[in-house]
Formats: sequence, structure tokens, C-alpha cells
Amino acid sequence: LDRNCSTELKRLMHIRTQAIGLMPEIEDNCIEDLETCKNPEIKGEEMKCLQKKYPKLEEKCKAAVRNYTQITMSDPTFDFLLMKACEPMIQLFCANIKGEREDGLIRCLIQHKHELKMDYQCKAGIDHYQVTSMKDEAFSSQQFQKKCRQEVEEHCKGKKTKAAIIQYLADLMLKDALKGQNYVVEVCRNELKFELLQRSESVEFDPLLAKACQRDIRRFCWGRTPGNAEILDCLKDNYIKASPICYVKLKKRQKLDVILPENDFSLMSKCAPVIQKSCSNEKKQNMLSCLRRNANQDQMPNICRRVLYHRLMIFNTGKT
Repeated sequence: LDRNCSTELKRLMHIRTQAIGLMPEIEDNCIEDLETCKNPEIKGEEMKCLQKKYPKLEEKCKAAVRNYTQITMSDPTFDFLLMKACEPMIQLFCANIKGEREDGLIRCLIQHKHELKMDYQCKAGIDHYQVTSMKDEAFSSQQFQKKCRQEVEEHCKGKKTKAAIIQYLADLMLKDALKGQNYVVEVCRNELKFELLQRSESVEFDPLLAKACQRDIRRFCWGRTPGNAEILDCLKDNYIKASPICYVKLKKRQKLDVILPENDFSLMSKCAPVIQKSCSNEKKQNMLSCLRRNANQDQMPNICRRVLYHRLMIFNTGKT
């Protein structure tokens, strides 16, 4: 859409959603599915509910929700509830890119999601956005579609979810690193790294792993909450005892952790002070080596040392 058309569409959608809470196309096609939603009287909660139930929606409702969600994923400023919740945070963290189209805003919000000043309602909206984006290949950002189009067309035909596409491309990128191949070109690889860093933050952003390891999560990690890589680190700590299907998934994640440490949310967040002080000039792929050189220094927090030792254990076994 050109800028004038986009502005007019945004205005009309805003008026309609404020007046009735839901777009008529969704309300008309989702009558039965809406009956199972918890708080239908709260404007906006209906759409969140439908997006959470997306894989199980009736086909006509699913198509309507897909169309609406595809619009908000390609340009998050169409998601008026998210924008309302995050307006102060946009002013605080992202004012310099507020005028950008496509997904510049959501990227900025994701990158600042863990700041101390981040509003919890805005963070919840960002989390919902990230979870929803994994449920359909149509929900990929415009940047991802543009920069990884060739790889997706060549290798991911038949993949119906963004989660499945990211998983397959991550496997290809792992093969590239281990065997010196180049299935994933640099422009796509850089975009994929952004997606993988998000995925490694929460098991909720990694639905394929969550499904494969659901019994293991109940067995080993029942007291943990999603986010901050808590459940993912718990699974990795117990991977030797994991079920076969979960074990296979975890081994791939651990290989990525040591080959592409900059995509490891747990390492990058828990070791952030040491990285900033001692490793800021290192190439990202050398992050583990730099942290290892500084492992015995007093300023390294125990939480960093623990995750570092786990990664080094994987690294020293030959990444197998």
C-alpha cells in the first residue's frame, strides 16, 4: 500500500475497532469460536483470545483472523491495542524510528522489552505479538519475507508455520557452519539471527520445542515460568535425561548455542555486564572464548558462570 492508502486504511480500522471492539469480518465469521472466549465484553480481548486459539479455529474464522493478523504483523501500527499500551514506551525507547514503516517499531520494542522502565502491559502485548507470529507462515515480518525469500522458496515449501520455517532455516545454517556450506546467504542469515535470539528467550516462542518437550517440562521444570530462558535452560540442564524426541531438539539448540553464541538469549543476557566490560570488541562468534578467558574474574556473576560452563561443556565435546 502507498502511504496515503495506508493512512486511510489505518484511520478506518481504528474507527471500526474503537466502535465495536472487533472488525465486522471477524465478528461475522467467528461467532461460535467467540463463545468460548473468556472476556468477550472487554474490547480487544476477543482478538487476543482468537489469536491464542488460532490453530483450532474453524476455517472461516481462521481465514478472517489470518487476514487481520497478517496486516498487523506487516505493520504493527495497525494493532491499536498494542500501540495504545506501548505509546509511552515508544516515546521513551523508539521515538527516533516512530515514522518508519513495516516492523521497525516492533523490533525496537522487542529489543527494549527487558529494560527496567518497560511497562508490563506493553511487555505483555509484545510477548503476545511474538507468540502469535509463530503460528502461521503468513505472519512473518516483511523484512523476513524479503530477506529470506529465496531460502524459503527453495527449502521450505509446505511449511505452514513461521516456527517451522525458522527451524528448517536454522538447521540449514547449522549445516553451513559445520560443513562450510552456504545454503543461507548472509542477508537472510542476519535476519534469521534476530529471529533465533527471540526464540531462545522463551519456550513460548519455540512451539516446536515446547511440543516435543512438553512431558519433560512437566517432569523437570514444573516450577519454572516462560521467559528469560528459564524453561529452556532447565531443559538443557536435564537434556541427558530427556525423552528421545526432546533430546534431539535440545541437541540442535545446544549446537546453535556454541556456534552462534550471539543468538543465545540466556548467555547474552546473563553475561551482559562481562560482555560489555571485557568482550565488547570481540567478534560475536568468539564470545564464548572471550568469556572463558574472563571466567575466573571476580566481576563475573555466578548466573553467568553457570550458563557459560554449560555452553563450554557442549563446546568441548565437539558440538556433537
